[in-house]
Amino acid sequence: MWKDLGICLYKTYSSFKRYAKTYHNYMLVYYISVERGAKRVTTEQYLAIRKFMLADARFFSILTDSEKMAISLMKDDYDLEQYDNSYLRSAYQKYLDVFFYHQKIHGCFDKEKLGLLLEKIRKDNGVTKDRIAKEFGISTRTIQRIENGDVLPSIDYLYLFCYEFDKSIDELIKYALID
Repeated sequence: MWKDLGICLYKTYSSFKRYAKTYHNYMLVYYISVERGAKRVTTEQYLAIRKFMLADARFFSILTDSEKMAISLMKDDYDLEQYDNSYLRSAYQKYLDVFFYHQKIHGCFDKEKLGLLLEKIRKDNGVTKDRIAKEFGISTRTIQRIENGDVLPSIDYLYLFCYEFDKSIDELIKYALID
């Protein structure tokens, strides 16, 4: 799911350690750079980043303080023999639960749901497809395909749309994630 972002997560303990040591901070920096516009990504990449960040936040929210401490020590390469490894084993199980066994956490992106939302926002504001096409420099057919859920809008389209209608991309994405 996140391979195109340079992230390879597996159901192994070594993958869990790599995630805890590297990917957590790497994706946080990556996400911030995308949100600030410093890094351009496709819509699919943006959705993958958001899904990862949601799963990552979920993972860290269910850890106990002792599990967080064990992960912190592991990240700093302390000798964990002196620390109770049961906390790491427990954190590893939660990692598996969040990233692999709970589809609800990963979610799926519903193109139709996003399309319907974009269409509703556009119509509620009394804006025609022709006007959007003209302002955004795309065809009305493309807008029709987006609103029908046939294709995902480009990230540029989402930025322009959100600017035009005073919405946030996060707001649209969260709505379109399947619970």
